Amino acid sequence: MILGKYLRGLLLTRPKIRPKVKVVVVGNCQARPLAKILTALNADIEVTAIAIVHLLKSEQADEYLPFFKEADFIIAQLVADNYPCDFVRTPVLKEAYGDKLISIVNLYYSGYNPELIYIRNGPAGTLKSPLGEYHNKTFLDTWKEGRGVEEALERHFDIAYNEKHYSSLISDSLEELKRREKLVDIAVTDLIEGSFGQERLFFTFNHPCMSLLVHMAQRILTKVELNIDAPESVLQLKEPLDKIVVPVNPFATKILAVQFEDSRTFKGVECIVEQDGSVIVSRDRNYIPSEIVEKYFEIYNKNLTRG
Repeated sequence: MILGKYLRGLLLTRPKIRPKVKVVVVGNCQARPLAKILTALNADIEVTAIAIVHLLKSEQADEYLPFFKEADFIIAQLVADNYPCDFVRTPVLKEAYGDKLISIVNLYYSGYNPELIYIRNGPAGTLKSPLGEYHNKTFLDTWKEGRGVEEALERHFDIAYNEKHYSSLISDSLEELKRREKLVDIAVTDLIEGSFGQERLFFTFNHPCMSLLVHMAQRILTKVELNIDAPESVLQLKEPLDKIVVPVNPFATKILAVQFEDSRTFKGVECIVEQDGSVIVSRDRNYIPSEIVEKYFEIYNKNLTRG
């Protein structure tokens, strides 16, 4: 009898288990880190699916639609209405799921490194490099002109050269992001403008640092009226997108009044150029400026034509 009362008391006093808040995250390479941060900031969140848009095709819709339907919220980067994979387009998601959709921008800012570009190499796709898929336009232009490694380095560190070729790109990048954020639910440009000189917010133009991702996640949780449990501990997590780190452009260092410590070393990947021009990348590797220019020139000599 006493035991029965005791057990009934336990049942009555046992804390209720709160139901999980089901979330789907849609985006590019930033989607997985953002999903991890959201669950770290609020233990009630369960990310049931992560849709990486550039890896998806329209015929995969049936794999993801059940997760979209069951989700309490769909956090999705802005995707144009002409994007090849139709079911992740922002207008399609908005029409189907209404207020469940929380739209965000792809965090993108080229202000630190306006010289970075991609090079399309025909059917082979994006030309690989010691910085993954990123290339330095100063190095490329110098090579195209038939000039040497030393001149490429002189141009790279010349503030006047960089101002002439890239100054407009630094301001244009932030203005473009402001334009895009008018179309979404979560604003971010104030976070970038407020601290881009005090803290490095991007390792490359589309790879933001942990603190910026955390601030975005906090704004998302505020938008959907969910608690933020432990922001400080989350900031201690390993940087998810720092595989490639490029020194800040010399002119950008000046115009942005950069105060954080920056290195001249390029953090990239080991890069082997085969006889047929194929570029094989492997383990992590750091490059001093002369080494990375030499490697780029080797790649261009076997893959591109001047002029």
